[in-house]
Amino acid sequence: MCNLYDVGKAPRKMRFGWEPALKELLGDLIYVAPGKPGLIALAEDGGRISAARASWGFQRKFPGKDGKMIERAVNNTRDDKLDGRMWGKAFRERRCVIPVRRFYEWSGAKGSKTKHGIQAGDGEEWFWIAGIWEADGDVAEGRSYSMITTSAPESIEPIHDRCPLVLPYEKVEAFMLSEDPPGELVTPFHGTLSFDPPIR
Repeated sequence: MCNLYDVGKAPRKMRFGWEPALKELLGDLIYVAPGKPGLIALAEDGGRISAARASWGFQRKFPGKDGKMIERAVNNTRDDKLDGRMWGKAFRERRCVIPVRRFYEWSGAKGSKTKHGIQAGDGEEWFWIAGIWEADGDVAEGRSYSMITTSAPESIEPIHDRCPLVLPYEKVEAFMLSEDPPGELVTPFHGTLSFDPPIR
């Protein structure tokens, strides 16, 4: 789940001193899909938070139907797999946050699905989804990132059982800067989500 989101235009309302650096990198980014560039904020050595462009999805090889290995972007990281071999080191050492204006989910029967834009907050600023990142010499941006997902809050359950890990504003920097993996922050979002169009 969550295979599309948008960064949108840089908001006028910003809470963090490092957000203008993300605005500088925004360029023509609007919609972000797996394997495409997006924006992340990440902690550097010394506790400084910086901005970067990165490719959405860790590049991993999997066996195809014909037995040959194929590469694809793994764009979502389940919260119950964060201690595992694929994600554990990144969660311990390389956490990031992803600026988002809205993410998208679909409801309805195949062939007649409705696309829902889902937004946290008042829409006048970015909200922040938790992620992890790694250096990646195979992508133009030099880094790739994956979005952490949790169990869906009640408002999303009618269309999906998973949801991106939306961080409360007051926990955004703590998620990146914590010396220990901040497992206590990996929890379903308890704030208000709005849907366009509404879920029926």
